[in-house]
Amino acid sequence: FSYAVWTVLINRQGDDSGASIDSHHAIRTLIVQPFVNAKEEDSDSQWLSKTLHQALKHQLKPLDRLEIKPAGYVDVDATVKGTFVREGEQLHVTVTLVNHTRQTEETLGNYTKAAIDIFQLQNDIAISIAEQISSNLSEEERALIEREDDINPEAYITYRKGIDALDVSGFANADEVISYFQRAIQIDSRFLPPYLQQAWAHWWPTIYGTESTTAIQAFEKSFTVLDAAEAVFPDEPIIATTRTFFRAIVDFDFLPAKEALDGALLEAPDDPDLNFMKVWYSIFVEARYLDAMLLIDRMILEDSDRIAFHDARAEAFSFMGRESEAMMLNASIAAGHALSLIHI
Repeated sequence: FSYAVWTVLINRQGDDSGASIDSHHAIRTLIVQPFVNAKEEDSDSQWLSKTLHQALKHQLKPLDRLEIKPAGYVDVDATVKGTFVREGEQLHVTVTLVNHTRQTEETLGNYTKAAIDIFQLQNDIAISIAEQISSNLSEEERALIEREDDINPEAYITYRKGIDALDVSGFANADEVISYFQRAIQIDSRFLPPYLQQAWAHWWPTIYGTESTTAIQAFEKSFTVLDAAEAVFPDEPIIATTRTFFRAIVDFDFLPAKEALDGALLEAPDDPDLNFMKVWYSIFVEARYLDAMLLIDRMILEDSDRIAFHDARAEAFSFMGRESEAMMLNASIAAGHALSLIHI
């Protein structure tokens, strides 16, 4: 009650400082934009753009009062933007909050950290955003937002560089992408994501016209990686789900894959790899092209750089007999991923 009275008094005084947000201007929906590299020529640091973007979205999700929208949404209360510069081993990051309801823009903070302190940098930025949104952030909420990782930060950075290489070169340079994931596992074998991404990277080229023997060999490499992951993480269901899905493609036995996939999506409905499996299943097994299109749209809003989803849309157009739209989309893919389109 006392907090409510205090809020009313503040509102009556017409406080426009932005230090706290009144009920008329509360931020309930937010998008986090990919961060911008202020040194465009520094391509080696580009991995930071989506790394910061995706980490902050994940860390802010526990705030019950806040809904994180995909970057493609426009009707939101506020937007978080950021720029970064890398100088040697130091990262300099500036974060800005655009409050659309107040029509204001303010700098939340300037942060300087060593690249190896990437987890602390992400925590500092996430807490700054949360404190701006909620003037009474509880200790429980703070604990949920701040990540405490026992992951080797060098392994995490190497893994994120692999993700960036996948976005940049698509399917055209699978060996380079795989090498990043292998290196991340060598640095820290108890870090699961690079195992899964390496298994996928072996499989990606097999659905784009390679010989069947090559495809089988690629899947065997994927299974070897998943075996190694399972030895370290025996209770992780995503490993078994991925294996079941790959096995279904090899054996043309799709029912077990569908059951495993549906169960995994209940646990992780926003996982991009699981959703790609669902897209693939909808197009190639169930012929549910419109459902696939809706899911593709949602995933592209989340991450517009994932070439796999754009190409899946072209596949769906083709299956629906809309060849001209498929070719127009392929031309669009070629504009940003020319090597990938040649490979396809």
